[in-house]
Amino acid sequence: MAAFRFSLQPVLERRTRIETAQREVLLAAERAAAGARAELVALDLRLHGLSRAFSGSFAALGASDVRGLLLEIEVVKTSLAKQRHVTDAARAAASRARDAFGAARAERTTLEAVRDRCYATFLAEQELREAAEYDESNARRRIISA
Repeated sequence: MAAFRFSLQPVLERRTRIETAQREVLLAAERAAAGARAELVALDLRLHGLSRAFSGSFAALGASDVRGLLLEIEVVKTSLAKQRHVTDAARAAASRARDAFGAARAERTTLEAVRDRCYATFLAEQELREAAEYDESNARRRIISA
């Protein structure tokens, strides 16, 4: 009985390795996007806290304190704008990585489907050969017994 050999097995193995590498890239990109988002939220909370401090105790603050607080608010606003760009870039990178992973997965699953169809054909041909051998064996027995 012959063993099944898929002629595209090296290609399938390479596609599997590519998919695994793309999964790692995707996970790293998603972690980076999550980190950028967390930093953006932290800056937003900091700005909100500074704004509350400024509006809540405006009368009690001296002129230098007001200037210092306004300067800190401007620094946080600038940092927030920069972080928005970083977050958008990280999201875009994660989206590209997700697309690349999806393409790698599609290529692998296509090759697996081809392999499965080839295996089913192999099994059907093997069953036909075994049936033909069985029929030939029965025909020989009939000739010998006659």
